[in-house]
Amino acid sequence: MIIIKRHYEPWPGIPAPGVFWGRLGALTATPTAVPGLMRRELLDPANPAFDFNISHMEFGRCRARPDRDSHEEHGLYMTSGGGLYHLDGDELEVRGDDFIYMAPYCRQGFRAGPEGGSYLLYKDVYRDGFLTDRRRSGLGYGLRGRRLRADAQNSQARCPAAPSRAP
Repeated sequence: MIIIKRHYEPWPGIPAPGVFWGRLGALTATPTAVPGLMRRELLDPANPAFDFNISHMEFGRCRARPDRDSHEEHGLYMTSGGGLYHLDGDELEVRGDDFIYMAPYCRQGFRAGPEGGSYLLYKDVYRDGFLTDRRRSGLGYGLRGRRLRADAQNSQARCPAAPSRAP
């Protein structure tokens, strides 16, 4: 069980959502535009009553989501597998039970290892809680207290240089 606790940011004219719970296995995984990446939405991303969204991202073996800029605060918890997470130019090897905090405007991307990888992703939506100092370091710490650092050579040796297309 994972509990996410944060201060709710209300939106004028929209009532706060009620208590919500569920099971990941009860949700349907849907394909994305990225080959080999499936996504399950734990909260309705189209409902502006929620001030954040939670998704479960599931990557096949050696699949990757390209680096991109993100304008929201993000956090992720690796639920299985592992791979390389790219944050503001650093490559960090991640594995199950790692947590990463990503500040707004932190460039990011992920490449799963040979066993694939999945993580819970939370991000701010419909709100902007960072009206000042938008350029903060996006590096984080693992749940086991280890500083997440790159082991790019080891991970690159286990996967081809570019992900193959889904069969």
